[in-house]
Amino acid sequence: MRKIKINQPSFSEHLDAMRLKWRSTVVARGSVFDFTGGALNGSTVANYDARGQGPDGRFIIGKQACYPIDNFIAWLKTRCTDQPAPPVPRGR
Repeated sequence: MRKIKINQPSFSEHLDAMRLKWRSTVVARGSVFDFTGGALNGSTVANYDARGQGPDGRFIIGKQACYPIDNFIAWLKTRCTDQPAPPVPRGR
């Protein structure tokens, strides 16, 4: 049987599509879960911020930390890889 290779969009293209669909120019830390489709939690971003490794440009609105969407996307791109995930071990 011959395998057919299908051109899959890169993670960068997915992230750019996320930017286009988002309804604002900022991503609030409390909305990170929604923005990433559940792939990343706001508390994870807070931990990176605490280590000085979070997205650039953080600012506060009320009590909510926010990031400019372009900075957040650029930061996500540094955290992504096109490598396939390792296989999940199956129980016997």
